[in-house]
Parts: sequence; C-alpha cells; structure tokens
Amino acid sequence: AGVVAEEKAENINQQRPTIRALGKLPLQGLIRRIFEDLSLGQYQLGAVAAAFGLSKATLSRFAGARWAQRTENDGAVVIPDLWRNTAAILAGHPDFAEAARSAGVWPRVESVIARHTGGKRP
Repeated sequence: AGVVAEEKAENINQQRPTIRALGKLPLQGLIRRIFEDLSLGQYQLGAVAAAFGLSKATLSRFAGARWAQRTENDGAVVIPDLWRNTAAILAGHPDFAEAARSAGVWPRVESVIARHTGGKRP
C-alpha cells in the first residue's frame, strides 16, 4: 500500500482532476485507507468516499470494488485506476510479483496488465 500510495502521489498530475484536487498527502491517505479497509474485509466505497469528500462515482472510477462487472461498449472490462496501477507495480518488482504468485493473485495481475498493454503479459 505504501509503495502504491507514494507512486500515485508522485504522479498526481496524471490522476483524474477530482483525485488530483485532493493533493499528495490526502491521496496517500486515501490509498492507505482503501488497502487497510480491504485487508480487514470492510471496504465500503460510500464511507471512504464521504471521508475524503469524493462522490461515490469518482471513487468507483478510482478504486471501485465491483469493477469486473463494468464494461466498455466493446465489452472490455473497465479497470479502475488504482487497480491498474497496483497490478503494474506488482508486475514490475520481483519481490511483489513473487508475493502475488504466493497469494494466488498473479493470474489476475497478468490479466489486468495484458488488457492495458495490448495483450503483452508481464
């Protein structure tokens, strides 16, 4: 969570306008909160959105929990920004990649990366 939060804050200018408007430190806090809530099995989009002054729609585009159900007109799954970025970070660091493999989530990481790299797997 810390690595992802720092990377997102460092690249805040690449974020969507409403997320960018939070500022670096609040963005890091948001990301840490999301990962903490997920680890506890209590991620509630509405509660997190309210805590950070975001709409549920904005947070859904950034870190939606039901993203596998959202598709584009062409049927492609819409992957929220935070999950795309997290997959890229996992794939780019050998220790994180090994942890993802051990946790059994590596196939999902590969799938997310492949969708955004023209089918090229990490």
